Amino acid sequence: MKVSSVIYAEEVLQENAGTTVRNHIINPLSVILVPFTPATFTFVITINLIDLTDNPKEIHVKFKKKGDEKSVVEMGPINVPVGISIPHIPTEFAGLNFNLNLRNVVLPSEGEYETEIYFDNVLTGSYPINVVKSIS
Repeated sequence: MKVSSVIYAEEVLQENAGTTVRNHIINPLSVILVPFTPATFTFVITINLIDLTDNPKEIHVKFKKKGDEKSVVEMGPINVPVGISIPHIPTEFAGLNFNLNLRNVVLPSEGEYETEIYFDNVLTGSYPINVVKSIS
């Protein structure tokens, strides 16, 4: 199992399309802009996984300020199915995505934050985003 991408956005709308669900990512974020700190902010983290051929995995996700031990938000365990196959896509590229819809998350200060993703309690990747106060 691999993380193929992590996207921060203001919102994700889901559309049922027959046997699948399409995600419409609204306003992808390269930075979280707040008027002051501490602040609360609502956003979505979309995580895409591929190569779900190995043994079942449990995922934990932590959103935290880089360098801090304490998480701002923690999610998990999330159980991931294995053996997903999609017609016309090689097995190692078939996968799934899921959205973490975070509402009114307290961001205590400016700086670099990160989403840490753990598979079976082993850190597999860290994905940064900066929190910045807007210029008046």
